[in-house]
Amino acid sequence: MTFQVVFNLYPFSETLYLPSANIVRSDESGELTYVVQRATAATMPPYSLEMTPLLRQLLDIVELLTPKALESKFKPSRARTETPLAQLLANKDTKPVVERFIFSQLDLFLSDLVRYRLPLTLHAERKTLAKDVQVAYSQEALVPHLFFKKTSEGIEYRLRLGTEQEAWNLQERNVVPLTNTDPAWLLIDYVLFRAPGINGNMVRPFRQKESVHIPPDKERVYFRQFIAKSIRRSRVEAEGFRVDKQENLRATRLEVVEHVLEGRWMLKPVFEYEGAEFSPGDRRDRVTALDIPEDGPGEVCVQLICRDAEAEAEKLRFLSEIGLQDTGGGTFGTEEAGLSATILFLTRHLATLEAAGFSIAPPQVEGKTLALLAHEIGVRSEARGDWFDIQGKVQVGAFSFPFKKFVPYLRRNDTYFPLPDGAWFLIPGEWFARYGELAGAVQEHQDQLRLPKALFTVLQAAGSESVPEAGFPDIDPDNVAFSPSDQLRATLRPYQLRGVKWLIGHYRHGFGACLADDMGLGKTLQTIAVLLHAKENMQAERPAVLPSSAQLDLFGSYREELKPLNALVILPASLVFNWQQELTKFSPTLFVYAHTGAKRLRDARALSGYDVVLTTYHTARQDLDLLEKIPWHFIVLDESQQIKNRDSEVSKVVRSLQGEHKISLSGTPIENSLADLWTQME
Repeated sequence: MTFQVVFNLYPFSETLYLPSANIVRSDESGELTYVVQRATAATMPPYSLEMTPLLRQLLDIVELLTPKALESKFKPSRARTETPLAQLLANKDTKPVVERFIFSQLDLFLSDLVRYRLPLTLHAERKTLAKDVQVAYSQEALVPHLFFKKTSEGIEYRLRLGTEQEAWNLQERNVVPLTNTDPAWLLIDYVLFRAPGINGNMVRPFRQKESVHIPPDKERVYFRQFIAKSIRRSRVEAEGFRVDKQENLRATRLEVVEHVLEGRWMLKPVFEYEGAEFSPGDRRDRVTALDIPEDGPGEVCVQLICRDAEAEAEKLRFLSEIGLQDTGGGTFGTEEAGLSATILFLTRHLATLEAAGFSIAPPQVEGKTLALLAHEIGVRSEARGDWFDIQGKVQVGAFSFPFKKFVPYLRRNDTYFPLPDGAWFLIPGEWFARYGELAGAVQEHQDQLRLPKALFTVLQAAGSESVPEAGFPDIDPDNVAFSPSDQLRATLRPYQLRGVKWLIGHYRHGFGACLADDMGLGKTLQTIAVLLHAKENMQAERPAVLPSSAQLDLFGSYREELKPLNALVILPASLVFNWQQELTKFSPTLFVYAHTGAKRLRDARALSGYDVVLTTYHTARQDLDLLEKIPWHFIVLDESQQIKNRDSEVSKVVRSLQGEHKISLSGTPIENSLADLWTQME
């Protein structure tokens, strides 16, 4: 036995349907049976139903359109209690506002149901088999047919619905207008239709009667209010009017349209004549339309629009010449049928299309107007210690943005970026492919983006302008020139010498490293050898710690003379004594201080005078403000698996410290899973 979320429409009133959502049981054949309970985020888990982003979005709309939510949303600002929804819809002042919100949300709701083929029922109840009230989705849009007959007593107006070739009376079917949007959503005999060119208000009168009588003194007002906006997308027949003939192709408009059932985006050419429009797949060679005077004297007259077949064919040939493919049904498409590819094609060919006499209708997607603007993106990187500073610029038309503004959108795969003028920029799919991984890897630090050098290949994939052509260096210990310092009071075994060379190879290229030799193999000695090498080869100048003062000048002179290494070693308390012993034994020339205990130093200037400062993870957390003041040349973590949990306080403290070079030491860097290694490598 399985369960699924099934959406539902129920009648709130005779003219308004609102959505709901139910958990419905399915039988062995997959057919819907009975409603179990209402579907919410809380009720779904017991039925093993996953809350996907799409379901969450649809359930949010369901919640927005509950009577209680609507009453709360449209509560008068000074009222103590909410006004019942029925009263809001009965009030002439609030009705248009409330209906506009409801119908816009219903339009989004129904569009997603059809696009993703999600089940929909009509007024499902617990005792009703859901499959008996399930709504089907029509594969084609309805075509409105308008009929006008003028007499001395006024105009007889009839509305029928159907296909291009046939029409039927609304009284013959059970027609339920669901929205007043254009296109309208109509439910006809348990089949959901989308009807471009009309809205729900146009349909309602014809559910009860075949025609509407328009008195002579109401003709122009009626036509302007109810007919003018939709007449160009309707089929019109008229009798008794003065006839004007038109046959001039004024313009060709390209519209971005979605084939909802197939999930494809296409370009639809629309041939504009005076008073009528045709699509390439339209079989009519002429059409009758109405000319409705805006102001002043004049009567409504008939226009006979005849198509210019030769001019239309020339426009279609041009579309093929610039790379569009005829997809049939009067539409054209790019090689890739996605929205991003379609918008990109229009943007690149906008000037060419306009020069050829095409107008481009601003694409409307999910209630957003998409901008057709030239765009480019550039990302640069600069190496700094263990990091790459990431900088970039995005240009969209006349608007310029830093790359970091786009990072959140690239991370969450959000294709719509808002522009200052209210339009939306559709981020190209190519940008997600190229920069998506980089956006997920960069970190924000002091209003800057930075990337750990260990993730060098992410920069290569993004094609950063400043990435060295050689790419990530292949550090082979056999090719690293190194001889142990004369100050090292120990003889390195062959594997230890190889480990030191490997660490020094990373040091010379500005990368950190994780040394994961087993316990007892001398990780401490290898690290000491690296610190001695760094001390002897460090640059002549080191950055100052604090602003100058009389006392600071003494420290400054001292630092200039001795040039301390400034290496911070963070380790468990049990290992402090061992490190002190080995540093004294193997590298007596290094100036070492154990920063532990209640009497430890509190002055950053004093600490900055040591070559090596030993401290514990606990003390580092307590003295973070002090340790942050020192520009550490090295930061070494012993038993680095202690920071494997990136959400722990000690992990956050250690990762916040800045050092030019970093080494982590651990005999067990992976205790449970590969995830343990991530924070240590970071």
